[in-house]
Amino acid sequence: MRAFLPLSAALLALMYAGAALAAPPSTVGGTPAGAIAAETSRATAAETAAANTAAAANTAASNAAASAAALAPAPASVVAAGTTQATATVITTPATIVTSAPTGTGLILTATVLQQRIYNRDPANPVLIYPQVGAAIEGQGVNLPVQILSGSDSLCTQRGSAAIVCGN
Repeated sequence: MRAFLPLSAALLALMYAGAALAAPPSTVGGTPAGAIAAETSRATAAETAAANTAAAANTAASNAAASAAALAPAPASVVAAGTTQATATVITTPATIVTSAPTGTGLILTATVLQQRIYNRDPANPVLIYPQVGAAIEGQGVNLPVQILSGSDSLCTQRGSAAIVCGN
């Protein structure tokens, strides 16, 4: 038996030496670790690409909003004046803030601006909004005003040459 043991030990040593030279890849749960690392790398790359795409879209949207805000004119601040369409304060900007509206005074819309938002910041009085001469606001009679209450706002939109719609 003694002669057999050295041979077995030599054979085992040779087997282990061969195994070290051609070692199988380590495994995790039966899957080669290299495959897991490659799959994780692909998943990470895909997640990174998706995150970069989303970040680029957010940046583009932010830049577009900033550009639009930079290009939009600042709202005009006015004091309403005049108690008739002929004497009302003419507004020519897309946004107007009424800082004061003495009783019975108003503004007149212009046909050159298709949409005008009017903010009435007078603490107590409504402001009258007149259409341009010859037009009507929301089925009111021609040249008759509508009012915006204190602390409210309204968006007035031209709907053709003689029709205007105002609302929030």
